[in-house]
Amino acid sequence: MSNTPKIILLASIWIQLLTKHLHKVEGAISSKIMAYLPAILWALVILYLSTGPGVNLPSSWGDIFQLDKLAHLVVYGILTALFLWGKLKKEGSNNLVQSDWLIAILVSSFYGIGMEILQYAFFPNRYFEYLDIFANIIGSFLGVLIFKHYFQKIK
Repeated sequence: MSNTPKIILLASIWIQLLTKHLHKVEGAISSKIMAYLPAILWALVILYLSTGPGVNLPSSWGDIFQLDKLAHLVVYGILTALFLWGKLKKEGSNNLVQSDWLIAILVSSFYGIGMEILQYAFFPNRYFEYLDIFANIIGSFLGVLIFKHYFQKIK
């Protein structure tokens, strides 16, 4: 069974919700939402990748060193960095506070947990893996560290 209809349905619902809310806001509010557009688009890429055909790998602590887990680290690190970039653009400032990076980690981590639950609940060829969640969370922390090092001095 192809995941394409499910992906199209999920994307359609997401676009409808986004469009509904964008029509309600005007001016500065919509430009603030637009600051997060790269993070939103990257989240859609993650959704696409997370709901596509997957390979069932045996779950063990040795998996943490596999290429799959490295991909999770990178993908969620990028998501976190893009969220922080959006925060900087939205605020029009070059400074972030500690709560900003904590929120970025939480948003990215919970999105990763949500993707694992989504895979388990709706995609029979995909599997819920605790090690993927662990890699997503570590990737979120790394995203903050890399963003901090290259783009921002966090107070």
